[in-house]
Amino acid sequence: MKRAHLLILLSLVLMSWQCAGDPNPGNSNHDFDFSLPDLAGNVHSLKDYSGRILVLNFWATWCPPCLGEMGKLNELYEKYRPDGLEVVGIALDKDSLGLVSPFVKENQIKYTILVGGQETLSQLRNFKGVPTTLVFDKTGEIRKKFDSSFEKEEMEETLQPLLGD
Repeated sequence: MKRAHLLILLSLVLMSWQCAGDPNPGNSNHDFDFSLPDLAGNVHSLKDYSGRILVLNFWATWCPPCLGEMGKLNELYEKYRPDGLEVVGIALDKDSLGLVSPFVKENQIKYTILVGGQETLSQLRNFKGVPTTLVFDKTGEIRKKFDSSFEKEEMEETLQPLLGD
C-alpha cells in the first residue's frame, strides 16, 4: 500500500513537472496559502508568518536532494532567525506521520515541519517537483523560487536584502 501511494505521488509530481508553464521566479502568488498541521497537530497558515521573511521548502523523505538542503536550511534558520527569518518545511509524503516524524528526529531538523499534500501543491503555480523552495517577503509575496536544490550562497543573497527591509 505504501509503495502504491509513493508511485501515485511520484506520478503526480512528474506530470506537474512536464506541464509547468513559465518558470519566472518573480511571479507573485498572493492566492497561495496553506492550512497544514505540524508534527504535533497544530495548524499553521501563511498568514501566521506575516511580517516575517519566510523560506518555505517542499520536500519528501525519499528525495536525496531534499536531505541535502536540510542542513543548509538549519544553518540559515539559526543564523537569520534573530533578524526575522522563519523556515518551514512541508513534507509531501503520503504516510506522513509514520515516515516524517522519525525522519525529522533522525536528521535533527530544527525548523517547523508541516504535513502537506497534493491539495497544497494545486495552489502553487509552476510546481516542478521536490525539492522546491519559495522565499516570501514580509508582505507575503513570493520573491524567489528555487525549482531544485539551492546553493546556500544564492539563498543568502536572496535573503539579505529582504531581512534588511
